[in-house]
Amino acid sequence: MNARCSTYEREREDDMKSVLTIAAAAFILSFATKENVEESTTFLMHLISADGMKYLFPYLHNVGIQLYRINRIKEAAKSLKLCNVT
Repeated sequence: MNARCSTYEREREDDMKSVLTIAAAAFILSFATKENVEESTTFLMHLISADGMKYLFPYLHNVGIQLYRINRIKEAAKSLKLCNVT
């Protein structure tokens, strides 16, 4: 029973990481295309509140830094602001 529970938890964590990776990619693409930025931001905020922050924080931080370096300050601020959502 314990091994089954452990396997389930591991699969759930893997699924969450996959969803978060796809959501973060959609977030970046929304900046690149300048479309659906608010929708992707809102979606990320929902995922963060569903215990996804521990996976998203480093990703969003790095995205914010990269956007800042290419002088896309508005987008960088949005990405970094999401890092502070609890």
